[in-house]
Amino acid sequence: MLGPIWTPSPERVAASRLQQFIDRVGASDFDDLHRWSLDCPEEFWRAVWDFVGIQASREPARVLDDGDKMPGARWFPGAQLNFAENLLRY
Repeated sequence: MLGPIWTPSPERVAASRLQQFIDRVGASDFDDLHRWSLDCPEEFWRAVWDFVGIQASREPARVLDDGDKMPGARWFPGAQLNFAENLLRY
């Protein structure tokens, strides 16, 4: 493989939701964001939850239980939400 078949313009990158998230959480770039997601998964996934505006009838008690057990970890225990509502609201 010689390289990417398409690369977005700097303007398109700057306008992307991923870049907005990187800016919001104070990461310097994608590599920094990726490192943070691995080093601090609970903080990262709580930030994702908040950034995308998950609608829930009951907020999660925590972000992660048994994070050292993959598989077996439990994400957002205690949360109640309507999956379709969150997918189709836009």
